[in-house]
Amino acid sequence: MKQVFVTLLAILAAVNAQDILPAPTDLQAVVRSNAVGLTWTAVEGDVVSYLATIMEIGQSMTTTETRAAFGGLTAMTTYTASVVANGGNESLGFPAFVQFQTLAEKPTNLQNVFEETTETMLVISWDMVNGTSGYSVEVATTSGEIISASVDVQGNKAYISGLSPFTFYDLSIRAITEGGQLGDHEEFRARTAGSGIRVNAWWMSQTTFGGEATIFREFVIPPGNFYVAVQLTCPVDEVVVWNANIDMVNSDEATGRYVFVQDETWMRERSEINFNFNRGNMTGECDLQSGNITVDFNPSVAPLAADIPEDTPLEIQTSNWGPGGMVQVKLGSTYMDPGNPNADNMEGTLVAKPVQGTYVIVIDTGAGCPEGITVQNIWEMDQVVNLMDTENPNIMYFIQRVDQWYSNNIGFIFSAACSDRSGLTAVLSKDPSLIAVAFN
Repeated sequence: MKQVFVTLLAILAAVNAQDILPAPTDLQAVVRSNAVGLTWTAVEGDVVSYLATIMEIGQSMTTTETRAAFGGLTAMTTYTASVVANGGNESLGFPAFVQFQTLAEKPTNLQNVFEETTETMLVISWDMVNGTSGYSVEVATTSGEIISASVDVQGNKAYISGLSPFTFYDLSIRAITEGGQLGDHEEFRARTAGSGIRVNAWWMSQTTFGGEATIFREFVIPPGNFYVAVQLTCPVDEVVVWNANIDMVNSDEATGRYVFVQDETWMRERSEINFNFNRGNMTGECDLQSGNITVDFNPSVAPLAADIPEDTPLEIQTSNWGPGGMVQVKLGSTYMDPGNPNADNMEGTLVAKPVQGTYVIVIDTGAGCPEGITVQNIWEMDQVVNLMDTENPNIMYFIQRVDQWYSNNIGFIFSAACSDRSGLTAVLSKDPSLIAVAFN
């Protein structure tokens, strides 16, 4: 700051006063917690540019406009800014000065306190702002209309009452300094508790009729999949949903009943489900109005049958000697296009091998050997002992780990008390329950 001031004095002393450009007028500062914007009225005369400076930190910028902005300032700190016109050839004019104080920092980490929020009262919290004495909370609708809600600020929490159920509100929170100055504001959108449905928009043309709606559920829901059933008053041609999936098994399109399910973690974190519906056929009676659309939360739904891929038979080669033998599983030769019998001779299309960790190899010693066999040596795969069933010793499970997946020639040596091993088979299974246990 001292260096800049001395420079200005030196320029003033070297030039006759009548040749110096006048100081900018109406110099104003619009402050934030970490920044300031300066504006001024243009200087008459031969002005090439303006030099704006924050004197305490020696930060300057040259501009041809009548405005300048500086960032990186410290909250609740007093600064002095100067602006001087430049007439070219380093002929700086008289400076204008303005002193300002930056605002208190924005409140951070704003949260909707779900445990305390009710259908008519919002409870929000934030991290304390150092050096302040209180907070101001302004409440508005999402369309920007300020409302006169009852606001009770207690420390770093605000209790806002007199609101409507399952409704979003826009909040503006500021810290207040000891001197009563309002700090920088932080905006936050939060909603009251409660559940229901609200139709946000309708559209109609010569060929279609539809709308967009939001389903509001409670903030806390039971563990597992969460279902919502929507009953329209007539069938529609299309339904598109966000923050959920459509459970078509339990939906009834013929009656206009659609079941949505939040079956993914990120979906369960959303307490609102949005959907659009379109009805292209405008004939017939259909009182599709907002009040006639009903919603049922977590209804009883039919259990979904597990979609388990069929097992793929694997080609095996066995050798027997005395009480034992060897089994070789030819994993690679199974994965060829069935429509190309010559694929084994590289004239067909090989089908990609399943990704590592997505299959289990199941060995069945067959009806002739119900007591099973004892595996002694294994190569390029591992036996999964925690899948063994004492009631079915003839069934064994194997997997290929990461370092074994590249090999298609796998097998083991065994011993057996049974003499008939002719029924021994091997299959590749993608049963999710087997995979989950095998690779746990």
